[in-house]
Amino acid sequence: MTNRKILYGYRIRNGILEIVPEEQQTVNRIFSLYNAGASYQGISDALNQGNIPYSQEVPLWNKYSLLFFTK
Repeated sequence: MTNRKILYGYRIRNGILEIVPEEQQTVNRIFSLYNAGASYQGISDALNQGNIPYSQEVPLWNKYSLLFFTK
């Protein structure tokens, strides 16, 4: 993983935007938790407890890092 200027779950390889399978599993989990009624804070807490890093530079999730998933 690198910086988060590209949306979580994607990367650019050879100039093409592609899905990162390992991160896509996390994206699916975020949507599942959100659809089940979890708050942004609850989702970020669950990801942090699962030791799922947001990025190398900023490993911890927070409720603000989840906003683009539901907008």
